[in-house]
Amino acid sequence: IPVTNERSVNLLVNHSFERDIDTEDGGWSSIKCNNSVIETVHGNAYIGSRALHMCNCECTEENGVVQTEYLWKKGKQTSSAYVYLPSDFDNSAGAGVFLRVTDKAGNVIAESEKVRNATPGYTRIWVPFDAGETKSIKLSIVIKGRGSVYVDAAQLEDNPTANEYNMIENGSFTSGLSCWSDSLAEGNVHIGTSLTINDYQS
Repeated sequence: IPVTNERSVNLLVNHSFERDIDTEDGGWSSIKCNNSVIETVHGNAYIGSRALHMCNCECTEENGVVQTEYLWKKGKQTSSAYVYLPSDFDNSAGAGVFLRVTDKAGNVIAESEKVRNATPGYTRIWVPFDAGETKSIKLSIVIKGRGSVYVDAAQLEDNPTANEYNMIENGSFTSGLSCWSDSLAEGNVHIGTSLTINDYQS
């Protein structure tokens, strides 16, 4: 994957899947058939303690999770995620896991490559796109065919190619102080629930 090491802000909510999906602050909504399992689980995480687990046990249709995001600016953007396949997907047409970007009406703007074969660990998939005049997009992490995958460290950034994964949520403060809390009496600022930056100002 080409990495430019430019400034990047991760625009996604709950991109590390440390919170449950299908909740008010979970960011992601699941789309699944009756025999599919889509949930956040402890263990098998690329970073942190939880990951998204998606399994098409019997269903071969497309399932996955989707998040709607409003773009800051026009031009080239990139979405990426780390995926881990414990075993191969089946041999049905189009089977595997991939990223899809659509407009609000569901028109496909871009899709990443599909990963179908088992991976020895996490590998990163990505898709660059240009939304044109579209101000709002839907990012989906999709599975098709019978198989199982773990997903972690998803990212949407306003750069033409992917950069290092940014762990901070709402780093641009476009959502106010969401995901931030302060404890100035203790001289610390807490980011989310795990990362602490010491207050070094006098």
